[in-house]
Amino acid sequence: MEASGEFACVIGFDGRLKQLNASWQRELGYSVDSLASTPFIDLVHPLDRSDVLVRMRAVTAHRVDAIDVENRLRRNDGTYRWLRWRFTVDRHERLVYGLAQDITDLQASNGVPDSDARYRLMFDASDTLAVTDADAVFTYVSPASVPLLGYAPEELIGRPIAQLVHPEDRTLARIAQTRINSGTDGETTSLRYRRKDGTYAWIESKNQPVFDPATGVLQETQVLMRDVGERREAEMAMERQALTDALTGLANRVLLSDRLNQALKRLKRNPGLVGVLMLDLDHFKVINDTLGHQVGDEVLIEITKYTSPCNSMEALFSDGNYARISQKANPGYSRVYARVLRTGRLVVGQAVCVLNGSPDPTS
Repeated sequence: MEASGEFACVIGFDGRLKQLNASWQRELGYSVDSLASTPFIDLVHPLDRSDVLVRMRAVTAHRVDAIDVENRLRRNDGTYRWLRWRFTVDRHERLVYGLAQDITDLQASNGVPDSDARYRLMFDASDTLAVTDADAVFTYVSPASVPLLGYAPEELIGRPIAQLVHPEDRTLARIAQTRINSGTDGETTSLRYRRKDGTYAWIESKNQPVFDPATGVLQETQVLMRDVGERREAEMAMERQALTDALTGLANRVLLSDRLNQALKRLKRNPGLVGVLMLDLDHFKVINDTLGHQVGDEVLIEITKYTSPCNSMEALFSDGNYARISQKANPGYSRVYARVLRTGRLVVGQAVCVLNGSPDPTS
């Protein structure tokens, strides 16, 4: 066996290599000692790992006594060779014996594309395949990471994926990781990832967890990443159109009602104050009729500039009515708006809009 061109190995039920023959050093470039106790699956190409783990699980779980597997195994120089394996099991010793032939030339003669070409056929050219370990640290990244994020694969390997996630999206990322750890297949997330130039890109990630066949513990997660920035911008634009006033960018009745309901629900959990202010721009129609709708629009825009304290959400309705919800109402906020209500006037730049009574269109 040592003199043959076949690869032989012994794998424990924990998935780690225990014995190897000389072909591993002669054909793959590894010293036998360097691979001692190395997880066998770590040497398998990321695209082949799921199939290998499923078949190995069938052997160790008493379903079959032997299996045949074809997969790519990584050489010490980072390239891959196609191997055809025959695995048999010794359950008494809790060992799996593997014997393989190199079929790389056969695969090429049959028209099987190389790793990179096969990858391009399976996914869009802009998709990035990544593999993270149980701690969500990159262990493999495909070359497509350069156009996607600006990082070369070697710049990402060894880094936690969370370092790239936008601070505002990290809670969602932790929730997704918890679901993956619990065994949820096909978890898909859309988060903002920091590019090398400091900008952020909306990235959709499809996650496939891989669990150790012997222990059931998460071993790694295969992640397919793609840029969905244009789609996300279109979705956000549609959401803005549905929930905001096109002229001022303020919330409309739908969003105001939603935020008010949320504020009231929070009061049940955390007692406090919620301030609601309604302003009716009396005779606003006169401004539109006498000075034109363009002037009326300018008045509305100016009003929003002078009525925007912090910690509040304001809304403008098509009839000129204005509303504000303050979730952190305070005495200062109350005094300002009490004065507005008491005087009935709101100063906007050099103009005075009379809130109660007849307006002067020339002012």
